[in-house]
Amino acid sequence: MHHDFFAWVRLLLFIILFLFFALILSAAEPSQRMERPEPTEPIRKEPIYIAQVTAPTEAETAPEQTFIDTPTETTTETKPATIATEPPEVWSSLGTYTLTAYCSCQTCCGQYALNRPLDESGNPIVYTSIGAIAKAGVTIAVDPRVIPYGSEVKINDHVYIAQDTGGAITGARIDIYFDDHQKALEFGLQTAEVFIRS
Repeated sequence: MHHDFFAWVRLLLFIILFLFFALILSAAEPSQRMERPEPTEPIRKEPIYIAQVTAPTEAETAPEQTFIDTPTETTTETKPATIATEPPEVWSSLGTYTLTAYCSCQTCCGQYALNRPLDESGNPIVYTSIGAIAKAGVTIAVDPRVIPYGSEVKINDHVYIAQDTGGAITGARIDIYFDDHQKALEFGLQTAEVFIRS
């Protein structure tokens, strides 16, 4: 019986302590709630607009214009053109020469006319002393000791080139090439003043 009494006393004390602590905790909870800051919404910063007063540009104030595409004249500075001038022709007189004529036939050229090669038309090809092909109106036979090969020679206002020679062509004598024996005969024997390009 004595034992049961103390058990009840302990139980009663336990209940009283439990209630006491529960009361203390319930009284402390509102104060903690008061001290705890309430959650607030994040601060939103509104953008600040600064009014800028700007003067209107020419494009904004100018009235609309219609442009017509017209060619414009471009002025370029013109420099005087440099004209390349050839040196004037200088012809030196060699005096009066005896002029004869020849062609590619055996009568005119003797043994040199034999076995000449033929061109596409079947005409003989005449090679001159310097290896050039003889051409009527161009080739003349000269004495190379007097008129060097390759020289330009003017006879009766016609220009020939010294490309050939012959055994009888010595000194002041020139043989003019023709591509036809009859034309060579018609030319015959003449004399004329001869000029050489200096």
